[in-house]
Amino acid sequence: MPKPVSLYRPQASLSLSAKFLSPKASHFYFPKQTAVAVKKSNSSIPEPLIQKVLSDENPTAIARANSLSRMGNQFLSAVRRVKTGVLKIPSYIESLVGYYSQKYSVDPNLALAMIKQESGGNRYAVSKVGAMGLGQLMPQTARRFGVANPFDPRQNIEGMIRYLKFLRQKFHNDEVLMVAAYNSGEGRKAFRYGLIPRFHETVDYVKKVFGNYFRLTGEKVDYKNRIAPRHLEA
Repeated sequence: MPKPVSLYRPQASLSLSAKFLSPKASHFYFPKQTAVAVKKSNSSIPEPLIQKVLSDENPTAIARANSLSRMGNQFLSAVRRVKTGVLKIPSYIESLVGYYSQKYSVDPNLALAMIKQESGGNRYAVSKVGAMGLGQLMPQTARRFGVANPFDPRQNIEGMIRYLKFLRQKFHNDEVLMVAAYNSGEGRKAFRYGLIPRFHETVDYVKKVFGNYFRLTGEKVDYKNRIAPRHLEA
């Protein structure tokens, strides 16, 4: 059986307070005039946090939202040569990926590479088969990982990264299989032998994701010798 490929190397933990993920803290929204001012000033407040309207302005909410964004960016900068902006994904998405990747010990480079391939960074993307949002979560996967609104970037990214953590544990830290299973489904026969299912879509997906990963990190991942023979396609 091929040797598992594990890309993630945890760094020293940053002090990310759980309070920024509490329902109260993670749903701070601001009046329309505040949202306009925030965008004009290029504030680090993530876009999802300024979409709706509150009845009054909340300086504490603004401070916490800024902290969430700064901490996400701080983690991205600390982890293995992440080059923000390389994949042309909105910065607030990179921030959220950095935050949740730290929380669930998933490689943020790989999560960003997958989001680029899944949706191109379009939070409203919907596939022909009904996959939704940045991580193209299927409805059953969204429910499984507690995503109530798959078009909310925060919920979608957290649900996606929780699923990636589950897949990585299932495949014993083999992130090549993790990426393949995210596309093909986790129950394929080839996975029993440590191989990538020989579906054109899945092989092409793995190729493009690790191409994006190389653009971010300069690291090549060998997967071509991991493609299953035809009799293991099911």
